[in-house]
Amino acid sequence: HQVYYFSGGSIKQGNPKWDRSPCVITFDQGTCIEEAEDDVAIPGLSYSFQSLAQIQQGEKDSIVDLKGVLSEVRPCVQITMRDGKIRPKRSLIIWDNSGPEGSSHIEFTVWGERAEKEDFPQESPIFIKGARVGEFNNMKSLNNVGSTVVSFEAPPAAGPASTQELLQAWSAMGQPAPPPAMRGGGGGKRASIQEVQDENMRLGPAPIPGQPLDPSSAPSVHRHVLLGTITTVFTERP
Repeated sequence: HQVYYFSGGSIKQGNPKWDRSPCVITFDQGTCIEEAEDDVAIPGLSYSFQSLAQIQQGEKDSIVDLKGVLSEVRPCVQITMRDGKIRPKRSLIIWDNSGPEGSSHIEFTVWGERAEKEDFPQESPIFIKGARVGEFNNMKSLNNVGSTVVSFEAPPAAGPASTQELLQAWSAMGQPAPPPAMRGGGGGKRASIQEVQDENMRLGPAPIPGQPLDPSSAPSVHRHVLLGTITTVFTERP
C-alpha cells in the first residue's frame, strides 16, 4: 500500500445506510493530497468477511465484506432511472460453499463506468469490501457504492491460500449454476417462439390506471427470456 498526507477535508456525521463509521471525511477541489514515505505501522485495508449464507440472513442496507468465486458475468445493459437518466448496469453472480447444501449464490450489481469498462474474469476468486445489501422478493442481493472495493487478488487479510481454497471448493461442487430465480427467467416453463406468440394472442386488455386488478381476468402482459440464434440481420426496413 501507499501512504499519503491529506489536508483540507471536512468532517460530517455518517449515514448508517451508506457509511460504516459514525463520521466521514469529505474532500473537495481545495483538498491537498501528497505522497508520503511508506510506514509499515499503518495497517492496510482490513476485511471482515461474511459468507453468502450469513448475508442472506443479515439485514437489508447493511454494508458487508465477502469473498467467493465469480461464477457468471452478465452483459452490460443500459437502465433508465426514475429521473430519466440512463446508467450502465452489469450483474455478477458470486458463489461460495456456505449454506445447508454447501453452495450459495448472490447477485452483485455494479453501475456506471465500472460496469462498462472494468474487466471481470469469470470463474476467478473475487474479494469485495463494502458492498451494500439489498432485498427483493425475499432474496438478498448486493450493490456497489462509492466506497466499494473489488479485487481479484487475495488481500493480505485473506491470505494466499484463500484463492486456492475457493477454487478447489468451486471445482469439488461441480461448478454449480445459480438457482432458477437468478437466471432471469424465474424458473418458468420452456416454450418455442411460436408457442410464445400464440400465448400472447390470448392476452387481455391493459388494466385501467388507478383501478384495482381483477384476479379473474386474463393477464395483460407476459414476460419471456429468449435463447436462440440470429439468422438474419436486416440493414434496411422492408
